[in-house]
Amino acid sequence: MKYQDILNDLQDRSAGLLNASGDYASAYKRADAAVYQAGALSLGHKELIALLIGVALRCEDCIAYHVRRCLRAGVSRAELVEGLTVAAQMAGGPGLAYASKALAAYDEFSAGRQ
Repeated sequence: MKYQDILNDLQDRSAGLLNASGDYASAYKRADAAVYQAGALSLGHKELIALLIGVALRCEDCIAYHVRRCLRAGVSRAELVEGLTVAAQMAGGPGLAYASKALAAYDEFSAGRQ
């Protein structure tokens, strides 16, 4: 499984829904931009939190999306692993399985950056 394929599919599906949704698309984009601005938490911290929630909720699309954004925000592999251990602890065995997927996605996406 390639996480880039998951991300591409998510982007295609999301674009289709947003294009068909009228006013919702612009409201969603404004809210997203507001939430992900650096403030008391850095963009990297916000992306890591979003990723960890995706892991706990077992959302593979969320994992692909937020891992890519974590990389772009400068989240290190060590920070990611430490966060993933918290998510896995909170979410039990299934959380561990999805945390391992997030680490695999990070390694796949970061390999393409070197």
